[in-house]
Amino acid sequence: MVRITPKKSFGQHFLHDQSVIAKIIEAASPEDYKFVVEVGPGTGALTRKLPAKGLTLLEADRELILKLETDYPEATVIQTDAAAFDYDLLRFENESWLLIGNLPYNAATAIVMKTLEAKHPPARLVIMVQKEVGERMLALPGHMSVLSVAIGVYATAEKICIVKPGAFVPPPKVDSMVLRLTSKSPLQLPHNWGRVVIALAKAGFASRRKFLVSNLVKAGICEAESARGWLVEHGFTSKARAEELTVEHWKLLAAHLG
Repeated sequence: MVRITPKKSFGQHFLHDQSVIAKIIEAASPEDYKFVVEVGPGTGALTRKLPAKGLTLLEADRELILKLETDYPEATVIQTDAAAFDYDLLRFENESWLLIGNLPYNAATAIVMKTLEAKHPPARLVIMVQKEVGERMLALPGHMSVLSVAIGVYATAEKICIVKPGAFVPPPKVDSMVLRLTSKSPLQLPHNWGRVVIALAKAGFASRRKFLVSNLVKAGICEAESARGWLVEHGFTSKARAEELTVEHWKLLAAHLG
């Protein structure tokens, strides 16, 4: 048997806890999808629980590719950086598809946004991320950030479970979280409009200590009176901060500002 040594350069922490694996598979319901994409299959802890037909494995570690091709001959194995991969190249014939994976901590946000912003995003994502990142993705008004706005623009998010370090080899220094993201209908947000909303949110969060109006004016996005008027009209004070707005408010504000 070939011994696989986790590499720090790839942020590898191989999942082995069967109870956690079972929760991920239950949350994902891979049998409901014709196509499944797993990011970072590693040693195959999740892979062996997935349907072989219609399975695509994205793995950055070249040393794992041959083993994956041997163990899962029916799958399509692609050596790639999942944070830079063009998911529209998968060409799933407009079928709904599932993305699943124990994501590397240092690339999790980039991978999630890359998939959600694709022209044909996955219908569902069940992912493992660092607990702190998961909490930021789930944040509610009063604690919002650019990340929670970005996630909320494209999907609804829910926590499945917290995963302790002992579930991995080697154990990470922090807790992890399993999330299920369900993509919103394209009718709810036309393609590329999401990028406009997120760009506006980035300007609004540019300086968290400053009021939203100040940040938008400094970015040259609008005049102060226009932003203040919109805030008051929607139940905020003129001194509201970016973290107070919901995702729907950001969409409305983007439409108001044109």
